[in-house]
Parts: sequence; C-alpha cells; structure tokens
Amino acid sequence: MLELANPDLEMNRKEKRAEFRQEIEATAKGSANQDEIQRNREFIALQDMLPVALTRTRSEDVGKNSLIRFAAVTEEEVEFSK
Repeated sequence: MLELANPDLEMNRKEKRAEFRQEIEATAKGSANQDEIQRNREFIALQDMLPVALTRTRSEDVGKNSLIRFAAVTEEEVEFSK
C-alpha cells in the first residue's frame, strides 16, 4: 500500500522485485522448470496491475489526501523468509 501511495519512494522491496524479475528471465533462458517460470511471471504481472486498484481513490481529492497522509506516517516493513 505504501508503495502505491507514494510510487517515488525508494524502497527495499522495489529493489528486491527488480532482482526477482532479472532472476526469472535469467532462469528462463536455462533449463529451469517452465511452470515455475510462468507462475513467477504471473506474480509479477499481478504486482504490476496493483496501481489500477487505486485509480478511483486517486481520482478524488479526498482519496489523494488520504494517500498523502498515509505515506507521510507509514514506514516500509519487510519480512524476509529464512
């Protein structure tokens, strides 16, 4: 949500997602499991569609102001699996 509220914000998760994209495509060129590659591409495609979810919110001043306030008081929290 924070990333969608403030797309210009530098976030660790954006870097990790970019690395994940590169890894998917690098793996796709090899002999990796094509089902897994397709699944990962679909996850990325879903992630890329998330901004559409806030289109209506951004179209109204009340929604824009809410997102600005949210971004001002929220910090990125990332959970990493081990």
